[in-house]
Amino acid sequence: MLSLGIVLITALTLQAQGPKGEERNPEEIAKRQATKMKKDLVLTDEQYDKVYEIVLNRTGKMKAMRMDTQQEKSAKREEMKAMNEKTNADLKGILTEEQMAKHLKIQQEHKQSRKDKRGPKGEGAPPPRPADGQ
Repeated sequence: MLSLGIVLITALTLQAQGPKGEERNPEEIAKRQATKMKKDLVLTDEQYDKVYEIVLNRTGKMKAMRMDTQQEKSAKREEMKAMNEKTNADLKGILTEEQMAKHLKIQQEHKQSRKDKRGPKGEGAPPPRPADGQ
């Protein structure tokens, strides 16, 4: 009986947490990103409000695009790239030159960090086998 209770509690706990990797809603994501930008770029409250709206708009569109199973990966990648460029153009109208430069530098560092984690293409794969099977 005790073990059944433990299993039930564990199941309810896992259900409340949601599946691993579950995304937050766009508002939570936008708030987290805008808050990080406020800290990193020392945004004013007015800048923060505008940045939040831009990030929220982008986050909602990104989520919808990720859920679209009809679109090919390469097309999604191009659309995401265009969205990022538009977001940066919108931010350029809000941030100072110094803030924008720092934002772009942080973006580049994150991009490089992701590349470093993945490693170069093809790394880690075994060499191809000879055609004669030896």
